[in-house]
Amino acid sequence: MLSFHDVRTCQAIAARIPWSEAAIEAMMEIDDHLDDVGIRPSDRRRTYVPRVAQAQAFLSGSEMVEKPHLVPLKHVLWTDPITEIRQVSTIVTGIAAPHALEFEKEISAAEAVLRTIDKMSRRSRSVDENRQVTGEFEKVRLSIVKLKALAQASPTSPEEHTRLQTLARYSDRARLRFISQTIPASQFNRLVTQP
Repeated sequence: MLSFHDVRTCQAIAARIPWSEAAIEAMMEIDDHLDDVGIRPSDRRRTYVPRVAQAQAFLSGSEMVEKPHLVPLKHVLWTDPITEIRQVSTIVTGIAAPHALEFEKEISAAEAVLRTIDKMSRRSRSVDENRQVTGEFEKVRLSIVKLKALAQASPTSPEEHTRLQTLARYSDRARLRFISQTIPASQFNRLVTQP
């Protein structure tokens, strides 16, 4: 457990972490894009920017603030939580870590497909609807494969990793529920117990 003194020491170390040229340029690009869409964070919020990026660099074990360390700024740079959070998140993530934006789009699409499957599985289905659900499951499976490849190609945050694991588990459970509702119990039990 960290003491208050330990926390203050970590803050002091993080405050001395310099910014790379790429991070400075990315920050200026973020500012320009936010200005273009009419989002102007207050001076008070702007004072958090260097500290948040430096803290992320410190927690990542980096000796310099790099572009990916700017991603947490999506939680700082908005002024209106209702209308700006999503827009700020897209701008910051798109500039600081484009792979994370692609990851977010892919996982959101797969989650939407699973919600559709869940709605369909709550009512009786025709043979054609069963085929449609099977096709939807294939889309989710392919999305999970793509997401795992993205996660291996570029480092993912713990939040992204957890969402991917949750998506995969939920997909497996939904598939089993669908199968159990579609085929007779004796065949289902045989299918589930096979290695």
